[in-house]
Amino acid sequence: MYKFIKNNQKKMLAVFGVLLMIVFIIPPSAKSGRGRSRRPIAKIGDTPVYEDQRKLAQDEWITLRQIPLYYQGRAVPYIVKLGSLAQEISEHPDLFMLLKLEAERQGITVSDDQIKTLVVNDFRASPDDERYQDIARSFLLVQALYNRVAENVKVTEPMWQRTIAERFQKVQLAIAELPVNNYRKNVPAPTTQQVQQQFDTYKHVDPSVNPKPSDDPLGFGYRTPTRIKLQYLELPHKAVVDAIRAAAQADEDTKYKWSVDARKYYRGHQDEFVRPAPQTQPTTGPTTAPRTGPASTPAVAATLPAPSTEPTTRPFAEVQGEIMDKLMEAPIRELQQKIQDAIAKRLDIDYRALHPANGSTPTTGPAETTDRAKFQTQAYLEQVALDIQKEFKVLPEVRQVPDPQNATQLAALPGIGKALTPDGKPFPRYATASDEAAGADPTKPEQTSTASPLSLYQPSDALTDSGSNVYFFRLTDYVPAHAPDLGAVASEVTVDVQTAKAYDDAIAAGRKLLDAARKDGLDKAARAQSLHTYTTEPFRPGLRTVLPELKLLPESVSELSRRAAMLLASASPDSADHPVVLVELPLDRKVMVIELVGATPDLPPQQIYANQMQFSDFKRQEMVQNLAKRYFDYDAVKERLQYHSEETDKSGT
Repeated sequence: MYKFIKNNQKKMLAVFGVLLMIVFIIPPSAKSGRGRSRRPIAKIGDTPVYEDQRKLAQDEWITLRQIPLYYQGRAVPYIVKLGSLAQEISEHPDLFMLLKLEAERQGITVSDDQIKTLVVNDFRASPDDERYQDIARSFLLVQALYNRVAENVKVTEPMWQRTIAERFQKVQLAIAELPVNNYRKNVPAPTTQQVQQQFDTYKHVDPSVNPKPSDDPLGFGYRTPTRIKLQYLELPHKAVVDAIRAAAQADEDTKYKWSVDARKYYRGHQDEFVRPAPQTQPTTGPTTAPRTGPASTPAVAATLPAPSTEPTTRPFAEVQGEIMDKLMEAPIRELQQKIQDAIAKRLDIDYRALHPANGSTPTTGPAETTDRAKFQTQAYLEQVALDIQKEFKVLPEVRQVPDPQNATQLAALPGIGKALTPDGKPFPRYATASDEAAGADPTKPEQTSTASPLSLYQPSDALTDSGSNVYFFRLTDYVPAHAPDLGAVASEVTVDVQTAKAYDDAIAAGRKLLDAARKDGLDKAARAQSLHTYTTEPFRPGLRTVLPELKLLPESVSELSRRAAMLLASASPDSADHPVVLVELPLDRKVMVIELVGATPDLPPQQIYANQMQFSDFKRQEMVQNLAKRYFDYDAVKERLQYHSEETDKSGT
């Protein structure tokens, strides 16, 4: 073989040279497999669409999704430049190809300069990279088609004025209330059968759940929520900080080391301690000196140098405390993690030693106890806290909640009530497993969880609150959510049956009042039915509307605000009529008939016109989004191009 190679060396080099030349002249698309398949997969009208066209467009879109666009200091996928259209393309892989073809059919072209500028400035690739040039051309075609559609949107003066009227006007309402209590007195006592039916319907519904089920607008519910008792250890972050500070002052050598480290940090981070230049003093002032003081004062003052207007570096003595805080951050985190790990290990070992069914028994038993009864006491946790103090010079605090608490009550506990698990689950949910029933039908108890998230006395994961305090808890009692006996809630159920009937009566009366108000106005119609009306202060309808004078629940305020906005939108400026509407507020146990009394601009006229361009842009963006959503809908594009697939689309589109 060696002899053959030696004798034919020149011939072999010539062959290799030819092969290399062939490789370099092969188009990139052919190298990657593109362009090989000309199998027709669909038609646009009578024009065939080939498999390689679809594959190329899909590959280009995948690459575009991976190209970063740096916006406000963070990287987002480049495709966000296409707005909501990007989501539509991601859901329908053929759409990018179809929009490219539509753009070409409409005569849209892009220049080589546009392509190379995009490749270099946005894609950060070589301007001669043919693959990125193809991707840039495809993107610019689709973007140009999107822009062409957007350019057809025009905002007229009446349109932007209406936008301002809807978003920047305050409304004033006249209100007539029909409280349920006014009608309950006329409701007869319910029958035993009605009480039983009411109880059976809502016995598995948690009365505290929000939002209320659509079939339970009045918020009935008799299910007793999960309640627990617990003990817990708290590792205060301040105690860890104090321990590190105390260690820094423990002896002269340690104190000296901290001082040296602080000076090194100061010298290496001078820019952090620059004091801003003082503001220039006003030139105006009294023309004569005060009469008090020695006569020579002005002369002496005149010889003093003018204060510097340059920024200065704060002296070390002034910032030494700040530097020490910075230097201690890492040791504080390290010590807190060591203590946290030590507590978790101790609690876990002791628990598993006494509960072998929950895991393999460790080779070493609990440090202080092998007695289960002692392990379950608060004294056990206090001993753990003392042992931690001996080892780390930090004493955790031990607390106990001896009375049963539901999730709402747990959330109100100081400290631990706002703590989160490592995966972000709030303590009340973790402790009661209440989130496991999220989305379940409250009338079907088999869909809701009744299992404890932890066995009794099993240590929890570490929880942390916003102050960096760490908590470990264990359940001492767990009563799962359950439907009570009817006898325990019979009086409540009886009142609820009457409330439901009274609410229906209030709605019926409200509808009669509404009909009369449409004819005669709300005030006259209300007086005819011996009802009182009152007028609200002007307010702007919206998500943050607050109407404290009405004393309504937030959900009711939101509904009232929504209906007020509808009245404002339906009102005609040229009409003397005041629109009215019925508003049901079941959680507040009342019905309202509201009438639009008036609307006033919430912005001064000069500010409205000064911001006309901003309001117009806002309205135009809204209109462009709505138009683009319809125009670039996948089904609409297919219909517009008469696109018919000749194969079963594997993606289901």
